[in-house]
Amino acid sequence: MKLNIKDRAVDLGLTKVVGIIDVYSDGRKTPDDYVQKARKMQIAGAEFVQVGMTALNPDVTPQQEETLLLPVIRALSANLDIFVGVCTTYPQIMEKAKEEGACFIVDPSALRREGAVQMAARLLMPVVLIFNDNISLNDDPKRDLVAEVSEFFFERIDACLNAGLPRKLIIIDPSMSFETQMEQRLKILGRLDSFRSFALPLSLGIPRSLAFNESLQSENRAVSITLAVFCSSESVNLIRTREVEDMAMALATWQLASNKARPFQLSKTIIRRFIALRDSMRQHRIQRKNKK
Repeated sequence: MKLNIKDRAVDLGLTKVVGIIDVYSDGRKTPDDYVQKARKMQIAGAEFVQVGMTALNPDVTPQQEETLLLPVIRALSANLDIFVGVCTTYPQIMEKAKEEGACFIVDPSALRREGAVQMAARLLMPVVLIFNDNISLNDDPKRDLVAEVSEFFFERIDACLNAGLPRKLIIIDPSMSFETQMEQRLKILGRLDSFRSFALPLSLGIPRSLAFNESLQSENRAVSITLAVFCSSESVNLIRTREVEDMAMALATWQLASNKARPFQLSKTIIRRFIALRDSMRQHRIQRKNKK
């Protein structure tokens, strides 16, 4: 499966890592700081980065996003050879982000905001449609969650196609909302094969797909890393994460061990990633030692 992005066809046969960059509104970081962060993600193995406001600030306005996100996207696009995306629900921000160099969209509301789907069709950029619905999925244990999520995507895909967005630019992401309990999240993760019938690239946020208030997740990073490897084995094409180093290393190890990295050229690519990450970690340790 390939993704057409920025006049290139990116092979999604191996799971790719999308680094999540949260831009904070407190002004404690400059665009150059975010460039350095994205560069570290790229060295660790991320081929994409998405730029958005921190998830802890859900009531962000388009004016805030314009002020804070666009300079970061501009700086990343000018200084790094990496696919830069914007995470937003506002159609006007999507348009301005493309002008600054963004080449894909991540929309937590799946283009449901007024004018968003029409804007995406006009911009002709790949779009990640995140389920992330704010309805409660915990009230009835007999509910067929996979059927409900699938129905949601059928409706959103139809809306995209009717607006003129080509099917080859649509990516689906069944990540759950913050309110959904761990048990329900794992049910979705255990049925990822059900979404293959869409014949579209599949994305997932990790540890976004786990509940933040679950001590199992917050106290043991192995949970999210294990889920990333499991998702890769279930043909998830994109894993969106803030924990790029751990995720990329785990995925590269699994791909090599399971022969997913053949032919030889792909194996060499992953080995180079190991070496780059090792050197980066050594340099980081040296810098920390010098500071002391």
